[in-house]
Amino acid sequence: MSILIKIESLLPRRVSTFIQRKLSYGGEIHETRKKVGFISTYPFFVGLVVAIIIFGLYPVANSITLLTSYLLGFVISLGGLYLLIDYQSSMRAKNIEDKLPDALELISVNINSGQTIENSLVESARPEFGELAFILKRTAKEVFSGTTIEKAFGEIGKRVESEALKRTIMLIGEGMRKGASLGELLLRISNDLRNESALKKEINANISMYIMLIIIATAIGAPIMFGAGTIVALSFAKQTIQVDMGSSASKLPLFNLFNENKNSVEAFSAGEIESISIVALAVTCLFASLIIGVIMYNKESAGLRFFPILLIVALGIFYVSTIILKKVVLGI
Repeated sequence: MSILIKIESLLPRRVSTFIQRKLSYGGEIHETRKKVGFISTYPFFVGLVVAIIIFGLYPVANSITLLTSYLLGFVISLGGLYLLIDYQSSMRAKNIEDKLPDALELISVNINSGQTIENSLVESARPEFGELAFILKRTAKEVFSGTTIEKAFGEIGKRVESEALKRTIMLIGEGMRKGASLGELLLRISNDLRNESALKKEINANISMYIMLIIIATAIGAPIMFGAGTIVALSFAKQTIQVDMGSSASKLPLFNLFNENKNSVEAFSAGEIESISIVALAVTCLFASLIIGVIMYNKESAGLRFFPILLIVALGIFYVSTIILKKVVLGI
């Protein structure tokens, strides 16, 4: 037995089942137990690596600092894995939702032309439908093996984390129980899904201004403000370093703070202020991408694809603004 499977067996059954279900939503159906074991151990190793790096950079760091570094690395890596899995499942669901109206219309046409339901499902599983084609073929196999149509359609909703797909399956089951024509029912549902998609696009067009404001504030406004704050802090540090240590100014609390590394302003900049600014920008870009995902797709993880772009643009503007302000203000 693989060591990852042994680790998975040590987890509470609810936790293991939850992670496996999230993986299946993302299309991961093979060796899910090994993947659960890897997801369970990965944050522990990341936290350990972060603590070792902190200890290497600061050998005098106390146990509280090392423990905090370990916990920070553990939480960030665990949260990142969850967001990545959730993003994969949401993107898979979105791709299926986009193809669903065309697939339902094609199934309806095949049923109305006289084909059986299972044959119409197989004929409708076109390659251009992608993941949805695989689901339709799997459903057709279940119907061929004797599973009722209502139960076979119900299993689809358990494999995809999509509210639209679950509502569609519920409507199909309800219509069949009331004796509706399946071909006509699928055609009406297909039209309703298209109308709903058009309405969502119209809503997204109306809220695009809010998204633009978030992007401008995150990728342009925040880097410039952090760059200006960095230069102000460096300017103050440069002035305080030049003050005689015996003067009355040395009694100020902030004076000693900025004079801890008084031998070099550049070392203070690289080691303290700019690092904090970069971390703050990364956190800002992360939360901005999550907010965009909520606004556009009603799903936080769906906005993660904007995070790398926002971060690259924000860091670029931050460094450019810092270089320009250094030359103008500090003359460096």
